[in-house]
Amino acid sequence: NETFELSFGIDDNIKVKRFKMVDDLKKDKIGLRQHRVYGWQIELRNFKDQMQEIVVKENIPVSELKDVKVELKGETSPGYELDEQEGIISWKVKLEKQAKKTIQLYYEIDAPKSFDLNAV
Repeated sequence: NETFELSFGIDDNIKVKRFKMVDDLKKDKIGLRQHRVYGWQIELRNFKDQMQEIVVKENIPVSELKDVKVELKGETSPGYELDEQEGIISWKVKLEKQAKKTIQLYYEIDAPKSFDLNAV
């Protein structure tokens, strides 16, 4: 009784582009902690002659360490569902015919100075 998703291949009338907007590393003045902010823009285009409902899913890091925190930022587009255990954020988007929509995802990783944020 397990649920799974099934895809029927690529649809040339639905286009998705993903752009990295921000990748910024900052260290506290004292130097004990560091913060890395990532920002992504996802552009959806519907070239069909009818409205399409699309589910957009993105992975975000999940920390298993109490000293490392991952937090969504305010620039993230509203209307999402977040599975914190799996690290999956998703949006259900109704995309009108011949329409374009943009989704933004921003998150910050806060970690001790000793943690290698380049490996995330």
